[in-house]
Amino acid sequence: MTQELLSSRIKRLAFISLLAFCLLPAYLGYWAVYRAPELRANPHNQRAAARLQMTEPGRILSSDNEEILGREQEALGKWKRQYPSPMTYCHLTGYAPNTCLQKSLQDALFATGAFEDPWAALLKSQRLGNDVELTINANGQRAARRLLEGLKGAVVALNPRTGEVLVLASAPTYNPVEISTDAEKAELFRTDPDSPELDRALQGLYPPGSIFKLLTAAAALDGAKISPSQTVDCTGSITIEGHELHCRKAHGKLDLAHAVAESCNVYFAHVGETLGVAELSTYAEGTRVFQAPPLPLPAAASRVMSSKTDAVVAASMAMGQGDLLVTPFGAAQLAGAIANQGVLMRPYLVKAVISPEGRVLEHTQPAQEAQAFRAGTAQFLAHTMELVVEAGTGAGAQGSTVHIAGKTGSAENPSGKPHAWFVAFAPVEDPRVAVAVVVEHGGTGAGAALPIAREVIEELLR
Repeated sequence: MTQELLSSRIKRLAFISLLAFCLLPAYLGYWAVYRAPELRANPHNQRAAARLQMTEPGRILSSDNEEILGREQEALGKWKRQYPSPMTYCHLTGYAPNTCLQKSLQDALFATGAFEDPWAALLKSQRLGNDVELTINANGQRAARRLLEGLKGAVVALNPRTGEVLVLASAPTYNPVEISTDAEKAELFRTDPDSPELDRALQGLYPPGSIFKLLTAAAALDGAKISPSQTVDCTGSITIEGHELHCRKAHGKLDLAHAVAESCNVYFAHVGETLGVAELSTYAEGTRVFQAPPLPLPAAASRVMSSKTDAVVAASMAMGQGDLLVTPFGAAQLAGAIANQGVLMRPYLVKAVISPEGRVLEHTQPAQEAQAFRAGTAQFLAHTMELVVEAGTGAGAQGSTVHIAGKTGSAENPSGKPHAWFVAFAPVEDPRVAVAVVVEHGGTGAGAALPIAREVIEELLR
């Protein structure tokens, strides 16, 4: 072997060694830093669960800084969850790490995944999680919880201008502490026929009754199928294809605004015949107010489509009966879009994620979801909701300290008294709150749901 060939091979070997030496830190850094969050979050990594137990978790706070989910240190440096107001926030916090916000916000609360700081993990002896600030208003949430006591139903309140979720209350409630520490109570909870674990605000599906007449009116106006001045003579009933549909009384001649105010079934049966099932269903879907909201909690989408297309189905649908099923959250979005000139804002529940040092790591900005209704249509619907309170079925809201516009509803169901509805927004001059209340088997919206909505609105605007 010549000296020249030997020198060439030595240089090649030296280059390969140098390259390997340079690549080794990059390789180790790739797994130790870049891929570290993924590896730590892997369910097969047993050290991940142990590390979470030793991490001081962040808290969940209301928008007015009330503690919704706290923490307490146990022996051996481990942490457990505290529920300062368990019955008020149970459907938000859940009762275990794999339920509700404890599950969906785990990365933020334990500073893992996208919220992990590898350098902090290396340089700090104690691992700390982040606090999560919600949009929930503590006083409004407490009021809703108190007013729903002993009932089955839900209260949802939104800021129609921003999409912030102000109240998300469901009844019956449960005590997360008892469920997580008492096996007998946990079993009773799982088998309870009243389904306390069900978040009725987001997952409850109910026939909407007369609150859906707002949507029907919007579909007819935006589709230019009727004019606001068009009148119908209500004699107390109407026969469609041999089926007789009844109104609560003979209203006489009504235009559209007063038909909404008086909740006239005969008028809306006529509108349903004019629109037809397909057009009404397509319009309802297109508004996007009834879609499942993009919140960090399980939520259902309302069902506003029908496979049946005959005139009787169209008339029933226009009145809010038939195949329709809507969530209280969807009903609140309906009121919110009307209050906001027809603009549906994207709803959000998490306001900010805040580091232990007080640094804002993530902050939600309001965003428009859709133009649900034309601005002129929304203004007209807002006017009809004022009439409902001033001279119609929602007169019970007149005693409020706040100027409220709303719509009552009584939704028939085959298993007992009608479900009671009330949707509203306030103050009329500058809407900052949109509310939906449903009370299962409550009878009339004016009697059961309206008083709850009125008090929650007053509390939120106090």
